[in-house]
Amino acid sequence: MDTNPIRQDAAKHGTERRDTPMRFLRAVHPRDVRSAQRAMLNDAANEIAARVREVLCEPTRARMARALSTGPLCVQDIGIAVGRSRTTISKHLRVLLDQDLVTTRRSGRFVYYSLTSEVATRAALDTLEIFVRAAS
Repeated sequence: MDTNPIRQDAAKHGTERRDTPMRFLRAVHPRDVRSAQRAMLNDAANEIAARVREVLCEPTRARMARALSTGPLCVQDIGIAVGRSRTTISKHLRVLLDQDLVTTRRSGRFVYYSLTSEVATRAALDTLEIFVRAAS
């Protein structure tokens, strides 16, 4: 008898999980499965995709990336360009900095932000350009 109260409750109410572990499943079309597995992203590609999502899945960050694609800007200028407050821009810049998509350069009282030449940055900008062309 199972001593786990959660599994006991699930069995009593007929809600136990009936999924078969993957190692016991047999492919209906093994050749197609192998082809699909080869098409999957590897760990490095998944990491790049995750960093690109940080830009693309948040409209303000996507607009900021487009604004920064023209060259370095300070927080206030980015805010004016995208129509957001300095506080909002600063919060989004923190995310972009954490993902190494943006770099900083201090000049006097101002900190200028610019896009890095990382693969993820290029991929995000290329994807945004596709969106711009599709919307035209």
